This record gives sequence, structure tokens and C-alpha cells, in this order.
Amino acid sequence: MTYVFAGLVLGAVLAILGTSITLTFATTGILNLAVGAMAYVVVDLFYYLTFQHGWPGWLAAVICVLGLGPAMGFALWAAVFRRLEKSDLIVQFVATIGLSVALPAIMLTLLSHDVVGQVPGIITNGSRPFKLWGLSVTPDQCAAIIGAVVAVGAVVALLSRTSFGLSTRAVVDRPMRAQSRGINPDLISALAWILSATLVALGAVLMAPLVALDPAQYTSLSIATLGAALLGRFRSLAWTVAGGFGLGLAESLITGYAPPGNQVLNTLGPAVPFILLIILLLIGRTPFSSRRDVGAAAVTSRQPKTRPAAPSPDESGRPWLLRPRVAGRLIGAIALACAACALIFGFNAYWTGLFATGTAFSVLFLSFSVSAGEAGILCLCQASIAGIGAFAAGRLAVSNGWPLLPAIIGGVAVAMVVGLVIGFVGARLDQIGLALLTIAFAVFCDQWAFNLTALVPSGGVSFAQFSLFGFDPERSAVALNLAVFAVLAAILVALRQRRLGRAYAALRGNPVSGESLGLRIRGMRVAAFTVSSGIAALGGVLLALVQQGMSPIDIVAATGFVWVAVVVTLGVRGIRGPLLAGLLLSVLGGAFAQLNAGNLDNIPTILFGLGAVGLAQEPRGFLSQVDEGLAAIRDRLARPSAGHAQALPMVEPEESLAAK
Repeated sequence: MTYVFAGLVLGAVLAILGTSITLTFATTGILNLAVGAMAYVVVDLFYYLTFQHGWPGWLAAVICVLGLGPAMGFALWAAVFRRLEKSDLIVQFVATIGLSVALPAIMLTLLSHDVVGQVPGIITNGSRPFKLWGLSVTPDQCAAIIGAVVAVGAVVALLSRTSFGLSTRAVVDRPMRAQSRGINPDLISALAWILSATLVALGAVLMAPLVALDPAQYTSLSIATLGAALLGRFRSLAWTVAGGFGLGLAESLITGYAPPGNQVLNTLGPAVPFILLIILLLIGRTPFSSRRDVGAAAVTSRQPKTRPAAPSPDESGRPWLLRPRVAGRLIGAIALACAACALIFGFNAYWTGLFATGTAFSVLFLSFSVSAGEAGILCLCQASIAGIGAFAAGRLAVSNGWPLLPAIIGGVAVAMVVGLVIGFVGARLDQIGLALLTIAFAVFCDQWAFNLTALVPSGGVSFAQFSLFGFDPERSAVALNLAVFAVLAAILVALRQRRLGRAYAALRGNPVSGESLGLRIRGMRVAAFTVSSGIAALGGVLLALVQQGMSPIDIVAATGFVWVAVVVTLGVRGIRGPLLAGLLLSVLGGAFAQLNAGNLDNIPTILFGLGAVGLAQEPRGFLSQVDEGLAAIRDRLARPSAGHAQALPMVEPEESLAAK
């Protein structure tokens, strides 16, 4: 019974957070992946008030639940969620990922501290056990269960017995008709987010003494909550609550009754929510069309602005090297070669090491260009795939004595097989379903697969330093990474200009129309996912070579969220976005570390997270805005001004002058 009570405590937390996710999705159609980050914000302030300033737990709880919770809900609705309600589902998804990256980084900047193992609860000496019906329990555990029951009961009563609940159901089922009858959808949406954030704040305070104050832990908890919400199809609060308590019980019982020394079962308990999430996705519980009368035009991404094509100059009479198109490409190649030489030879060992790490990230980030940029697949397990490639290559090279190159090829092959399986299994899901599947796989690897020493050594894998052409290791790494990036980028650009590229353009634009034209949509997505996994694995191996090793802590799911935020901020279409994203991720972090500015080293993460949130305004990334701005400037310079046109003298034809 001890394990049952512990499972009920965990289930209570999952039930509260799952209720919050269900409420906002059913009301606004937005799947909030930032619920864990919001909980982290509340717990961080609660810890700051209680532990660092000595406030009583009950007073700090009142401030956090009734003050910070509603204020945070309204602020996020006004600044972010209100603009997302009619956006594309992928845009909503990525924007909430950006929030999950930015919010913890903001709190770490404002209230810096190390990872806290246990935060004080709302009850004084709440961790001191006592006997209840023969069980050893703590006041904090009892408070979590009682608080969950009261909170969920209050929400159910509010939605079923008040005019707010009636208005909410009307907005959910028929928003246009509800608006025509005087119901304000914006007000209902704002109130729903305020109520949801208050629930998150309550759940955060109740679970504060039960979960370490670590952003990665809260990210995993947020994803685990999706299993409970998905069991209720993001609609039914009763099923969501039942799912939360059921997941908590299952995890506690498996962990408690696992045979001592059995590593497979001992580590399986924390992975149960993610296994359930995968199963629910595969049996089709993905209700991602929450509103019936919102037109399709309301959920499409912003299309690029079309510009009239400039007339092609006649190049037939010019020498080959002097033709504008050839000369432009030649100048661009020379500029890139000079930039590569500057990265390799122009800086000291510290900055060259940062460039080595950044170019390895650039290779890894090319995988997003294949999956998201070409196939329209949002893959959120690239960190895990990169880890699989690095771990497999490391084990082949160290444990089996393979030469480095065959070991790298073997690691990439293993990762591609994993990507093939994930892509094949998830090919029948919609975009959001496949994205959730990749998230579940990433956290499943964190919680279970990467903890098995039969698969990954306890300390990770290590690689020896290498040298090319007599260069030092840092310069050798930069040269190798840039060469690999150049080859992969050239292949991708060449394929994009061929028939295959046009087929994937049709897949991105309208999969239904593409399938009617004979395109094998599922097969194309599986192929793109497999190739993307291979590139991610190759980037992971290169990153491990630069770092001379890789451990599971380097590629947790929260790290993968940061990578997604960085790439989509700059743009996943093309090769410039991944190249600059990798360099910025490494160089900005190193630059702030050199400043010794204390808490300010989290600023790059904040910027990248907020950049992903800005995707709601410009889904194609920052570089597309730069391109449009430059094109507008060129058009303005190419057009003669009106005043100049009027000042030109009018010359009459010679015939008219002769007639005069």
C-alpha cells in the first residue's frame, strides 16, 4: 500500500496539470507544451520566497497561486496565445516549445541558483512522516492528493454548473454562432488561460517538495502529462484525471516491485507515461481539430510574398566568367572559402573550439532542413537520434576496436534504422501526432533506454583527439565539419532543384492534392525521416568528436527543445539557417561565458526561445524577413524616383520638329 499511496501522489500532480492542458486545448485549440515551464516559474518563485527570504509556506503559496498564476496566464494569453488561436497547428506547437525554453531561462537569469533537490512545501515540516491507516506518509503528500481532488472538482463544477461553463462549451462547439449571440470568444479564451495557469500554479506548489527544481525535470513532467490528457482526448476531464492517477499508480508500482538489481524494470517505471503516450498515438487518439467552424484558411501558414520575376539579361554574347549568374556564384564561393579559412586560422584556440562545436551543430541542424524544411515533419527527437549515433559509433570504436570511419558509418546506420522504424510507425499520423510521437520517444530514451548500461555506458562514450593535415585538434574539427556540411548542403541543394525537390514541395504545400497526383506521401515522409536521422546521427558523432565524448545528460529532451528553438528562429528552409543556427548557438554561449556576467549567460537561450515564439508572426524564420527586406530595398533603388522622372526634359521626335 505504500507504493499505492506514492502513486496517488504522483497521479494527483499529473491530474492537475492534465486538467490544465485539456481545458486550454478544448477552449482555444492550443496544445500547451509549456505547462512544465510555467510550473517551474511558480516553484522557482515559491522557493525564492520560502527558502531564501523565510516566508511562511502558506503565504508564499497564496502569492504564487492567486497572484502569479492568474497574472502569468493573462500575460501569456495577451502576448502569445491570443495570436496563436487561428495559426497553423505546427506554428502553435513550436511557439509553446519556445515558451518552454524561454521561461526557465528567464527565471534562471532573475533568480539564479543551482539545481535544488527538494523545495520546502506549503506545510511546515511537511516532509516529516506520520502514520495514516498503517502507512508512513507525509503532510506534503496528503496535501497534494487533497489539493488535486478539490481543484479538479471545482473546475468540473465551474464548467458544468455556471454560465461560464455554458459559454465555454458554446465557444468550443460553434465559436462563430456563439459570437453572433453575444458571447465574447476573446473573453472566454482569456478566462480559460487564467484558470489554466492558476491550476498549473496550484499543482506546482503542491508538487514542489516532490520534484527537484530542475528545468529538465519539469519538461519531462510536462510531456508525461500529455499521456493523461490524451487518454481523455483533450476533451474529457474525467478521463484525464483517471489517466493521471492511473499513470502515477503504474509508475510507482512498477518501480516499487521491480526486482533488485534488474536494471530494465527498475528504470522502466519513469518511462511508463511515455510508453502510454506512444500507444495512444498509434491507436489514433489524436483529436487535433478542436473547432468545427473555423475555416481551413484560418490555420494555414503565411505564404511567401510573390514578386514579379526580373527579366533575364541576355548573356549569350558575354564570356562565360563575365555572365552575372556565373560571376555571382563564383564570388559567393570565394567569399565562403575566405570565411572558412578565417574560422580555421583566424582565431585563438578558445574561439576555434567554439567554431568546431558550432559547425558540428550546423551539420546536425541540417537534419531539420530535411525533415521540417522539405517534408514538413516536425521532428523533436533529434537530440536522441544524435545520441544514438554517437553512442553506437563510440561503442563500435572503443569496445569492438573498429577504426573510426567504419565506426562512424555504423553509428549513422544504426540511427537511420531507428529513424526508419519511427517514421514507418508514425507515417499514418498527422503532423502534430508525429511530433508528439517523437517527443515521447525522446523522453523514453532519457528515462529508460539511455539508462541501460547494456546500451550506453554509465559515463557515456569517449573519443580520442584527431588531427588532419598536421593541424591542431580544434582546427582539424572545424575543417572536417565544414567539409561535411558543404558536401551535405550541395547534395540537398542539387536534389531540391530536381524532380524529387518538386515532389517534396508539393508534399509541403498540400499533401492531399499531392497524393491525388500519385505521390506516395507516407513513403516520402518515411524516407525524409530516415535521411534526417542519418544526418542528425552524423552531426552527433562530429559533436562527440569535438567534445571527445558524449553522455546521456548532453542530449536530454529539454536540450532538443533548445535546438528546435534555435533552428526555427532562423529558418529551416535552405542551408543558411542551419549553418548560422549552429554557429550562433555555440558562439553566443561562449561569448557570454567569456564576459563572466553571471546570470546573463542564459540570455542566448532566452532569445532563441522568444524567437521560436515569434514564429507565430513569421513562420518562415528570421532569414526570410531579411531576404524580403533586402529585396524591397533593391526594388526601391531600381525604381527611379518620381521627382527625378519629372525633371527629365521631354524630347520631341525629329518629324514633329520639322513640321514646326
